[in-house]
Amino acid sequence: MIEPHSFQAMRITEKGAFADKVLAKANPYGEKDTELKPLIEEATSKNQIFSKAMQKLSLAAITKLMNEDDDQRDSGIGNLESYALSCSKRKDPVWAKAGQEVVNALKAVGWDMNYRGNQDETKLIDIFLEQIEAQPTLKQALATISAQGWIDEIREGQTNYKLHDAQREAAEKPGSSITSREAARDLGFAIDKLFRYINFQIEFKGSATYATLADEINKTIAAYRATIRQRATRAENDEKENL
Repeated sequence: MIEPHSFQAMRITEKGAFADKVLAKANPYGEKDTELKPLIEEATSKNQIFSKAMQKLSLAAITKLMNEDDDQRDSGIGNLESYALSCSKRKDPVWAKAGQEVVNALKAVGWDMNYRGNQDETKLIDIFLEQIEAQPTLKQALATISAQGWIDEIREGQTNYKLHDAQREAAEKPGSSITSREAARDLGFAIDKLFRYINFQIEFKGSATYATLADEINKTIAAYRATIRQRATRAENDEKENL
């Protein structure tokens, strides 16, 4: 018989891995049992849905990431403007000319663009980054004053901001996704149905084949239950230490 699996007590990050291991053991048996196969397929489908739900971020998490991305590109623009302006005042004519060229390019697009609204800032940064690639002299000027680090920082912040902005729009669409908690619950129900069928075959039909499968699954269950016990013990010890 399959032992209690403590699926609900597992961390949400453990549930998918547990399901993967169980289904890997059950799949070969499903090819020989037409009643078991649809139960495996249902659990597999729920596991795939759970996996996709885990990949999606909550709106709060996305907003936090967007703020971090915006801070990064704001800092990059502000520092580049200050640095280029300082270089334009250097005594070395090569550095002064290169610094002034970068200053002129930034002013042409929009000086202090990092103080604009996010939508406008995104457009202006895109224009500036496109100009760097389209104008060899500007690209060379940036290299001359060793400003590529700021450009990389701006580009990374911009790329991540646009990515997370797209994720935010998708997450805001009504009915566009199921939460990871809901998906985990459905996956747990599907696994329970699978285990009940296997136990039925052992208890009421005396199936040696399913007894073997149960033994294999129990090894996986035992490993996860041990992890849960260890976590509980650590938490208990930590609580005692804090008394």
